[in-house]
Amino acid sequence: NGLSSSINYPYTANESFCRPNNLNSSFKLAGYKRLRIGDEYNLLTAIYKIGPISIAMDASRPEFLFYRSGILDVPHCSSVNLNHEVLAVGYNLYESPYLLSKNSFGTRWGEDGYFKIALYRNNMCGIATYATYPIPLIQE
Repeated sequence: NGLSSSINYPYTANESFCRPNNLNSSFKLAGYKRLRIGDEYNLLTAIYKIGPISIAMDASRPEFLFYRSGILDVPHCSSVNLNHEVLAVGYNLYESPYLLSKNSFGTRWGEDGYFKIALYRNNMCGIATYATYPIPLIQE
């Protein structure tokens, strides 16, 4: 159990099945932790205490697909039909609260590959529905 580096298992931007990976893992895992479903405050606390958190979200809306800058506010996206994974890396709680996340579309998308999505909008786009982080295997 582990994670491969992007050199050993590169992102292809194609819909396909995961290949069995017999390559050496770059990072060994003991498991993972799933955060409380729908709890945005719990997600922000985890980012603060642990670091980047993997989150699933509904990325099917044109506002997301063609995002360039600003704070996404898409009240009609789903909080249960999730189809994309991103990495939540930070947040802002002042004036217009938002979650800062890194997408996998490359640096030509959004704000150098990152986007901001509004917080405290009833788990908009499912940003707090399925949030996880790895638990590393510590070997002595």
